[in-house]
Amino acid sequence: MIDHSPTLARRGPTVGTPKTAITDAHRHIPRRQILEIYNAFLFAEEKGWPLNTFITINFRSSKGWQTGNKSAEQISRVRERFLKVISDWCGAQATPHVLIYCIENPPKGGHGPHMHILQHLDPLRWQALRDALYRYLGTFEAC
Repeated sequence: MIDHSPTLARRGPTVGTPKTAITDAHRHIPRRQILEIYNAFLFAEEKGWPLNTFITINFRSSKGWQTGNKSAEQISRVRERFLKVISDWCGAQATPHVLIYCIENPPKGGHGPHMHILQHLDPLRWQALRDALYRYLGTFEAC
């Protein structure tokens, strides 16, 4: 629901146009990041490594994770650990390590803290990567 109160909205460019809600920068991806994601898709496709495998990891019940914590340190640790597992697995399988990712950590409600990864993977190998990630998740603690 859009709040059209005077503190959260501004008038449109001409008289008589409806109020336009001011975008909350913490709720949307900036244009620059959208262009970076688009360029990643183009690069991967140019190299013959289409981003064809989507992974979502939910940390909601992970030990030590604090829901809504915007701490760069906590997010950085989680990101680096998962990307290292995927990188190591790709290296062992002689598969290119090509991916994009994002981490979402809503302050309350929603699906809880989670990470989305979109990567290139040979269609015949996705189950092996899934099994490796499940094994890793069994040992995972966020902090």
